[in-house]
Amino acid sequence: MKDTVEGGPASRLMRWALKLAKYRFTIEHKPGALHKDADGISRLVAYIDLDRRTYINAVQTLNPGSFEFESSRKARTHTTTARSLQTAGRAIRRNNTNHSSILEDYLHSNAQSHQAIAEAQQSNPITREIITFLITGLPLDPMSSADLKHNHWLYKESNRCVYKDNLLYRRIGLPENSDSQAPAALRLYVPASLRHSYLVLFHEHLCHLGSTRMAQVLRARFYWPGQSKDIYTHVKECHECTLAKSPFRGRPHPKALSLVLTPLIESLLTLSR
Repeated sequence: MKDTVEGGPASRLMRWALKLAKYRFTIEHKPGALHKDADGISRLVAYIDLDRRTYINAVQTLNPGSFEFESSRKARTHTTTARSLQTAGRAIRRNNTNHSSILEDYLHSNAQSHQAIAEAQQSNPITREIITFLITGLPLDPMSSADLKHNHWLYKESNRCVYKDNLLYRRIGLPENSDSQAPAALRLYVPASLRHSYLVLFHEHLCHLGSTRMAQVLRARFYWPGQSKDIYTHVKECHECTLAKSPFRGRPHPKALSLVLTPLIESLLTLSR
């Protein structure tokens, strides 16, 4: 297993080893010369009726200026191989795919549904109180100084939130004491009951990101109070990350000096008495 510069196995290899530890398997090497079946299929020649414009754009993207398909009458029934078809398909997918789209599709496939989030926000007392204040605009009747402080917090918190499509969002990018209704980035307000599931989604399901990178990805989409502290604590207490990290090797503490009694030192001590 490959070691890192600091010593110990690499984090990715350690995660693979942990995932495969529960299976019983035997690794066998198969030389490339024995893969003739796959090689023969990849070189299979076939006549495939492609969409003319799609195939032209794909091939011209790979080889700009090499062919003039516009003047060719055989472009629609162009003879191609399976490998060239796969290459053209990869070029089309690459043009329509980027890092952000892949991440969004993956997170949406594992995230909670809007209905589940709306029900969790209604069951949480804090988010339910903010939603009620945004709808009615009426705080609780103050009976003490604590109620006055709570109403002041509720007014400030609701001024930074938006209730849209039965979901509570937090507005990001506004000053602290701003009453402006200017457009701002909206982050879904996650109640306490769903925060652990989102921490697991953005850490365990995203290849165990570090606290800094995980905070960047998570804060760009969701919000809750104390989010940075929860992210740091979750990453610090992750069992897989703890096993993958190399142990800390600090400098050894210097040992205390011990006095060795020799005949000369003993005689000097005796004279000093």
